Amino acid sequence: MAPLISYYPYCHTAKKEIIRTKQRLREQEYSDYDFRVIYRAVEDAPLYLNNVTFASNVEVQALKGYGRSLFTTKDVITRELLLYEKAFFYCSLKHSKTSLLINTYINRATLDTQADLITATV
Repeated sequence: MAPLISYYPYCHTAKKEIIRTKQRLREQEYSDYDFRVIYRAVEDAPLYLNNVTFASNVEVQALKGYGRSLFTTKDVITRELLLYEKAFFYCSLKHSKTSLLINTYINRATLDTQADLITATV
């Protein structure tokens, strides 16, 4: 993308995309998340978060009698971020359409944000 910007130096969309891509790489590599920006995104843009997954110093192991569990691979300090998983979908009351979803197969109805979430994921 950088060569394109050199040919089109006034393309603001490309510049924004490079900044966004670099931020995603910092998130993935160093857990450099701006949680205030993420929180604002949840309020402003329903059903889409633009972040990447981060996992450091943790691994999944099978624990006899309990199944798969998450373990740290080294001593960790207070407030150290170990895992950040991007939500595929989420709901917000602020953006709810007051939906009603009726499942006639099991005679059950779902209202508001849960109905929005089900229809977004299906």
